[in-house]
Amino acid sequence: MVKFLGIATCLLATLSLSGIGLCADKSPIVIGHVNTYSGHAAFYGKGAGTGGKLAVDEINAAGGVLGRQLKYIERDDQLKPDVGLKEAKDLILNQKVHFLTGTISSAVSLAISSYCKEKKVMFILNPAQSASSTEELGHRYIFRFSNNSTPLAGVPAVRAAKMWGAKKLFALCPDYEFGHRALKDFMHFYKKEVPDAQLIGELWPKQGTTDFTPYITTIMASGADLVIVALYGGEEHAFVKQAYPYGFYDKMRVVELLAGSHENWTKVKEGQPAPVGAVCGSRYPYWAIDNPRSQHFAKKYQEITGQVPQSAGIMAYSTIYALKASIEAVGGTDTEKNVDYWTGRVFETPIGPIKMRACDNQAMWPSWSGVIGWGDGLSFPHGQKLEKAEPVEATYSTCEEVAKARSQQK
Repeated sequence: MVKFLGIATCLLATLSLSGIGLCADKSPIVIGHVNTYSGHAAFYGKGAGTGGKLAVDEINAAGGVLGRQLKYIERDDQLKPDVGLKEAKDLILNQKVHFLTGTISSAVSLAISSYCKEKKVMFILNPAQSASSTEELGHRYIFRFSNNSTPLAGVPAVRAAKMWGAKKLFALCPDYEFGHRALKDFMHFYKKEVPDAQLIGELWPKQGTTDFTPYITTIMASGADLVIVALYGGEEHAFVKQAYPYGFYDKMRVVELLAGSHENWTKVKEGQPAPVGAVCGSRYPYWAIDNPRSQHFAKKYQEITGQVPQSAGIMAYSTIYALKASIEAVGGTDTEKNVDYWTGRVFETPIGPIKMRACDNQAMWPSWSGVIGWGDGLSFPHGQKLEKAEPVEATYSTCEEVAKARSQQK
């Protein structure tokens, strides 16, 4: 009865006074976030969660969006596609989320993406990297607010090619969607610079591998003059620790795609195993970005976590603010209106304006290349001699290449 009277009062007010604002929806705007909070990649998932939550807290403290608070629900996918899909289904069907964000794993993101396409739910990736999510397997309801495997692999590929021009390459990549796509993207850009380069060997450790000794000895005996490493998280740490006593980074030329994710190395002190001398990619070298919004984010992130700001964190933070802009612009959470708003839009972020390209819903997030070393007032190994790849859009597949890739899926 109380509920009925409330509705009736609201309707009368609407009819008699035009009711503008009197019946406004004050329920929370719900954002579901699926990421990896356990296992060897948990560090990235927790970083993304922290960045997203920081944005939500700032926005709510300032009054919310259209007078509504944001509600942020986090779920652990355990780096498993079936678990991630189960959590996404629960968030959509039972928690009634308006938007979904995540993941670190490209395999998990692909599983969730298909379901979001079916249910017509807007899914914003960060920082899962496989380009296929937004290229050949892209659709209207999936967006990515981070770079993807194409510049992640392509930018350091060009740097390594110009530095060394090596022709005999050997690859060590994780055996799942990201690893295979990253190597494909690397070779595409590398062979533009060194056309007669050849991949003389490939090794594909399964996720969860802890003993890399057989891989290290095989690579060092291969005769390769450049090694491509696409490991990350705890697996990258284990590989570096085990390779270091062999003099791996003194004897081999190495391009380690994710070594520029500085947040991985903060506990490593000078003299301890580190991929020093390796060419790397970087997605957020916060110490080199002169932007008050980036400095604000870095300061807040460190206050909350006691750690340096993560790439995944700034991407999740930027995503939530982009959603705020979208919801305010279209006047609510309607999926189709928000999708239309995002498509081709330029969003202001802590690293500057970023275009959400219309042909594949891929953010033109910039990438940097560097060489791992020490210094710059930082206590941990990180990318030095940084170069920002420009123009940014040239580091991604062209819209024509995306259209061709999609046509081949039919």
